[in-house]
Amino acid sequence: MKPRSLTSAFNACVRDHFDYVYQVALVRSGNRTLAQDITQETFIRVYKGLSNFRQDAQLSTWIYRITMNVCHTYLKKESTHQLKQTLPDVEDSLHQTSTLSPEEALFRENRKTQVWVAIQTLTPAQADVITLYYLKEYDYTEIAEILQMPMGTVKSHLHRAKQSLKQYLEGKIDEF
Repeated sequence: MKPRSLTSAFNACVRDHFDYVYQVALVRSGNRTLAQDITQETFIRVYKGLSNFRQDAQLSTWIYRITMNVCHTYLKKESTHQLKQTLPDVEDSLHQTSTLSPEEALFRENRKTQVWVAIQTLTPAQADVITLYYLKEYDYTEIAEILQMPMGTVKSHLHRAKQSLKQYLEGKIDEF
């Protein structure tokens, strides 16, 4: 690919996929600063690899696979250093509404925090599957392609993740 067309292709990738890459990074990390770092590293890797992209998979699948790999790398570093993570503001810009009472807003914020903490208790594979299934609304086939695992494994991870989240969250309902 020529440098000019590579730059145009990269700019299109960033434009088309930035929001989703950032959302995945934020959900997986729970930390805005870390999500920004993950997003930046993802697009650095996309830029470096774009000229070698083989087009045997969809570009979006390739980008999301890179995103997952970068998330795993960063989260492994974070857990190794035992850094304190801040709770995510995943839906702040999407669902802020002034029609909620203070009690409803507090309950919603508490529930969002509980879901985020619950996702962090899942195995990395389960967290990846649940994030792709619910955040991006991918089907099993797309998730299997992105994560490079058999469809049966995707279904199994999703089932176990739902069970774990349900069990975790049912135990937390009484705490609020």
